[in-house]
Amino acid sequence: MKLGLVALLNRPTTMMVGGLAAGLLTGFSSEYSAALAMAALAILMVASLSELELTGFRAATRRALLAFPASFLCLSGFLLLTGALFPEEFHAGWVLMAAVPSAISVVPFTSVLGGDTRLSLAATVLLYLSALAVTPILTLWLAAQPVDVGLLVQALLLLVVLPLVVSRGLRKLRVSRPQLHLVRNLSFFGLILVLTGANRDTIINDPVVAVGILGACALAVLLSVAVWGTLTRGLSLETGQRRSLLLFSSYKNNGLAGTLAFTLFGAQSALPPVMMGVFEIIWISALLQLFAAPHSAGS
Repeated sequence: MKLGLVALLNRPTTMMVGGLAAGLLTGFSSEYSAALAMAALAILMVASLSELELTGFRAATRRALLAFPASFLCLSGFLLLTGALFPEEFHAGWVLMAAVPSAISVVPFTSVLGGDTRLSLAATVLLYLSALAVTPILTLWLAAQPVDVGLLVQALLLLVVLPLVVSRGLRKLRVSRPQLHLVRNLSFFGLILVLTGANRDTIINDPVVAVGILGACALAVLLSVAVWGTLTRGLSLETGQRRSLLLFSSYKNNGLAGTLAFTLFGAQSALPPVMMGVFEIIWISALLQLFAAPHSAGS
C-alpha cells in the first residue's frame, strides 16, 4: 500500500489529474485562493529549477535561440488568435499564456522523448531570463484592461527570480531528486486544485465554454507545431534538436500563466491555462507514443 502511494505521488500527470478532479469535486475557493496559488507555484518553481544544472550548455546556445521564436512568436501567436474567439472575461488568460515562457517540464520531457537535453536546458534558461522583460511587456500591451504593474513585477520576482535564487541554494544542499519530484508533484496538485476550484462553477454550469476552450487550446498547439515544422524544415537540425524545439512550440508554463491571470484579473481569466493543462496531459501522452526513447540525444 505504501509503495503504491509513493508510486502515485511520483507521477506528475496523475497528480495533475487528481488536482483537477479534486477542484471540480470540492469547488475549493476562498479569499486566500490567489495567495495559495502563488505559494504553490513558487514552491513548484523552486523544486523544478533545482533539478537544472545551469552550466555546461554554452555549445548549445546558438541552436537554443530558435526556442524564442518557437515559443514567443509561433505558439504565442496562435494562442492569441484562438483566444480572440472567446468572451472578454477569458481574454487575459490567453494573453498570459502567450506572454509566459515554456514549461520547465520541457527539459525532462526532452530526455524522455530522445531530444537534445543540452539545447532544451540552454533554451529554458534563455527564455526565463528574457521573460523578465517579455512577459510584462506583452501583458501590458495585449491585456486590453488595466494592469497593476507593481503587482505584475512583484509576482514575476516571487515566481521566477526568487525560485531561481533559492533553487541554487537547494542544489548545494544536495536534496535528492525523488524528494524534489515529490515536492513538485504535490505543488502541482495544490496549484491545479486551487485554480480549478475557483473555476468550478463555470466548468460545471457552462461545459460548452470549457470544452470549447479545451478545443481551442488543442487547435493552437497543433497549428503551432505544424507551422513551426514547416518553417524549420530546411534548417540543418539533428533529430534530437527538432524534438526539443517541437516541445518549445507546444508547451507554455500554464501554472505561471494561470496564477498571474488569477492574481491580476480574477478567477475566470485562469480558465484557459487550466484547460491548456488538461490538453497538455493528452499531448505529452501522444508524444510519448510517437517518440519515447530510453535516453536523450544530447546527454
